[in-house]
Amino acid sequence: MSFVASCEKGLACLAVCCLTASVGVLAQNPASAPAQGLSTMDLKFVRNAVADGMAEVELGKLAQQKGSSGQIKDFGARIEQDHIRLNNELRAIAAAKGAPLPTGLSKDRLTMLEQMGKLEGAAFDNAFSQHMLVGHQSAVSSFDKQALAAGDADLRALAARNLPTLRDHLTAARGLGNNATLGK
Repeated sequence: MSFVASCEKGLACLAVCCLTASVGVLAQNPASAPAQGLSTMDLKFVRNAVADGMAEVELGKLAQQKGSSGQIKDFGARIEQDHIRLNNELRAIAAAKGAPLPTGLSKDRLTMLEQMGKLEGAAFDNAFSQHMLVGHQSAVSSFDKQALAAGDADLRALAARNLPTLRDHLTAARGLGNNATLGK
C-alpha cells in the first residue's frame, strides 16, 4: 500500500473514530440529565469539550513517550498541559451549573488510544499529527461557535478566552510532519 493510500485510510479511520466517540459521549451522558441554566447546546458543548480534552491529555502523554522527534514530544507536552488547564476550567463551570460530565474516556476513545499506543516511530508521529490536525480543526470550529452563540455567559467567555490557544495548537499541528502539505 502506498504512503498516500495509507494516510487516506488512516484519515478515514480517524474520522469514523471521532464521530463514534462523540456519539459515545452522548450515550454515556443523556441530554435529559439536569443542568441548571445550561441550554441543550451548551450542555452538549461542555460535555464534548471535556471528553475531547481528556483524550487530548492522554494523546499528549503518548506523544511524549512514543514520539520519534523532539517536535512531536514537545507538542505532546504542550497539548497535555493546555488541555488539563482547559478541562479544569470547563469542569468548574459545569459544577457551578450542575451539569454532569463524563468521568472517564468512552470506549471509542480508549480503543483509539490503544491503537495509537501500538504504533512506533514515524507511524506514530504521522497518526498523532493527523489526529492533532483533525481534532483541532473541530475544536476551533466548536469553540468559535460557542464564543459567539453560547446561551451561558460563562461558557461564552471561556470559549473566547481559549480560542487563541486552540488556534495556536491548530497552527502547530499544521506544521507537524506530513501535515505541512495537508489541511491548509
